[in-house]
Amino acid sequence: MGDSKANIDNKKENDDVTIDPVICYNLSYFKDLMKEYRKLDDNIMLRLNSTDTHSQAACGAFFQQLAKA
Repeated sequence: MGDSKANIDNKKENDDVTIDPVICYNLSYFKDLMKEYRKLDDNIMLRLNSTDTHSQAACGAFFQQLAKA
């Protein structure tokens, strides 16, 4: 279980995580990874809901920001 904390720290540094069955077996790490993805999803939804969807320029700017991330 101590390795899961080290894996999370490495994930934050690298930001590239390959999801494979080994990660799923480490439930603690998997739960932390899902929390991170949920935060990302929540932030995207918040930004999307506050974007003027009737403005093509605003939608385009949001899409460009999302594509760069």
